[in-house]
Amino acid sequence: MIKGKLFCITGSLENFSTKKAAYEEIAKRGGHATKNINVACNYLVLGAKGSPNYSLAAKGNKQCRAEELIERGCDIKIISEEMLLALLEFSEELAISEWGSNTSKQPPVEKQTIGALEITKSIAIPKNNVRQVLRIRYETSPLDRNDADVIRLQTKKIAKSILAKNLPTHSIRTSLTPAEWQIGWSAGENEQVIPEDNQLILFCRVAALLDTPERQTTIESSVDTFVDELNANGFAGTVSIRVWDEFSSLGKKELNRLFKALKKNN
Repeated sequence: MIKGKLFCITGSLENFSTKKAAYEEIAKRGGHATKNINVACNYLVLGAKGSPNYSLAAKGNKQCRAEELIERGCDIKIISEEMLLALLEFSEELAISEWGSNTSKQPPVEKQTIGALEITKSIAIPKNNVRQVLRIRYETSPLDRNDADVIRLQTKKIAKSILAKNLPTHSIRTSLTPAEWQIGWSAGENEQVIPEDNQLILFCRVAALLDTPERQTTIESSVDTFVDELNANGFAGTVSIRVWDEFSSLGKKELNRLFKALKKNN
């Protein structure tokens, strides 16, 4: 997904300290960086701080240039910073072996379909005196623009009602992006749906600290409740659920992002 691809970033970033830091993460996964949009570019990333409503607001020079090249037939994807973060995580999860060569210790990835939701779940078995971190990433199918913000608020409400009760140390992020920007890597096993004009995709990202044995042993029922509520509301899309030990490489990164998000909100 990233290896061999050329990335250009524009606008101020929210999840990375600098553009250089974001390019370094891309490079770790075999990607390359460019400061200018050209025919060889694969991805243009729009920084989250540049404009919260970039899909509706005035466009920058690089986005306009990218759209011109796309119209001429160039294979350039315009993506949000949130989508870049998900793409980085997805690539890392595919490549990393957190338990060394003994893959039998790696928690299995379970796949299931509930209604119009495709779920992948991997939950590490709790260890004594070791905290864990939860990450849920939910991506909807293309939404009608008139319904998208209502669904965003509903999704956030569902996540908050479950997490606030059971997992007080948590963060919830939601964002809407044009459906034509969809990367396609998370489409699941169902056939890819070609979005209509003016449709949006909702990204919901949840992180939470599992700092007690009780929270660790009940997390599966909590995430199942979250998925059941999404399904009960008729929502569609893909849900990725991961639980890592805090000392694993991915667990450390997710915990660091969680604490940064909490510090920013306080």
